[in-house]
Amino acid sequence: MRPRLTTPRETTTDSQTTTRMNAPKSVEQIVSEASNFDHAANIPLNMALRTAQNMISQAANYERDGNLQDAYLFLYRHADFFFTHISKHPDAKKQEYKPQMARARDDVKADLSRMEALKPDITTRWNKYQDAVKRRDAIRTQQPAGSTQSGTPPPPQESLVLSAGEHKDIALQLANRELRRRRKDPRDDNAVMDDLSRGIQDLGRRIDAPRQSSHSRSTSQVSAAYHYPAVPSGHGSVPSPSAPFAPDRPPKSDLPTYGVPPPLPFKPDQSFTSPPPLPSKSSGPAPPPKQDLSSTQNYQFQPAAYTENGTPLRTLFLPTALRTSFTTLAQSNTTANLETCGILCGTLISSALFISHLVIPDQTSTSDTCETTELGETELFDYVDNEGLMVCGWIHTHPSQTCFLSSRDLHTSVGYQVMLPESVAIVCAPSKSPDHGIFRLTDPPGKEAILNCHK
Repeated sequence: MRPRLTTPRETTTDSQTTTRMNAPKSVEQIVSEASNFDHAANIPLNMALRTAQNMISQAANYERDGNLQDAYLFLYRHADFFFTHISKHPDAKKQEYKPQMARARDDVKADLSRMEALKPDITTRWNKYQDAVKRRDAIRTQQPAGSTQSGTPPPPQESLVLSAGEHKDIALQLANRELRRRRKDPRDDNAVMDDLSRGIQDLGRRIDAPRQSSHSRSTSQVSAAYHYPAVPSGHGSVPSPSAPFAPDRPPKSDLPTYGVPPPLPFKPDQSFTSPPPLPSKSSGPAPPPKQDLSSTQNYQFQPAAYTENGTPLRTLFLPTALRTSFTTLAQSNTTANLETCGILCGTLISSALFISHLVIPDQTSTSDTCETTELGETELFDYVDNEGLMVCGWIHTHPSQTCFLSSRDLHTSVGYQVMLPESVAIVCAPSKSPDHGIFRLTDPPGKEAILNCHK
């Protein structure tokens, strides 16, 4: 069966203007929802471990946002995933995975401790909500038939749920506030995400197609194997840079390079982070007033799309400058007819995913393939873990071909979608029209078809 692809829009939105309140849930309801997780039983252990680590990151992000129920959900799901899948994996006892398995067991112990700490607050909120519902219903039954009085306040709610498509200004403010808090940067609201070039991390030394190493597929003993996202052999072994990206490396004229030019010779003229300035005079109607964040209100963005089996997908925000920045960095390789790949990294804020970093790992490339080396994968995930980021997909160029996912690309993409269902694959084909495409495997049947394909 040929896997099917869908092409999500660059910024996923919801056409409805729904604004609603999210009611608290009981611990039992959260556990039931967390257990409803359809993981692939035959995925490699390294992919399973990275998926587990992604669950921990999501739990931490939800707790930071004050969303204790989803934090509890991902902590429980992580522990359940470890006991039902990772600990029983055929490769779990192999010596090469011993450090990762030890860390995974420690993470589960931390899960259980954290869930016990969160449980009282979740239970208290649930009980208060149930008491308020009972009081409201009791008053309603005492009101005369046909009465329209509504003096009873509504039950307390957990958070305000918004449509991302209709509340991009709030999404922008939330993203800037959180990223600024992480950077401890007192600058203005738009300083953090105005320029994508500040979030470009070059982990690759160089891309040298003729270079042969133990990690190159031309010398690999498993030439048919695909490079899924891997588990780093040691966490924290690469010191975290003081800035969110590495210092610039001088270009080398004798080799095709892929580094961060010092600095990028352009600044995005428009991105999802800042709207264009309004003209001083306008004959049309005045724009709606900008919505400001409440310092006490918790926000969540409702799902903007669903998989083919009905699973909700969180909104994914992509900077409009992303492709321009990437193709500019890859220009020397594109001119030499070599592919270039990068990893899309970001953060989870109020149940929406924001791409904030483009990471360039050490890689090998040809005219129609590009692969992250084992060293590149290790450094990539060390960097992601140290910076508190999530991997949300990948981007690569087709120097002389149109926009599509090759068979090898499909096997790469499925690894990212296993880790995070919202992950996307972006293809840039500068010489063709259209010059880009955004893809994901259908789920089902495409995702399962690729996971079960071993050719």
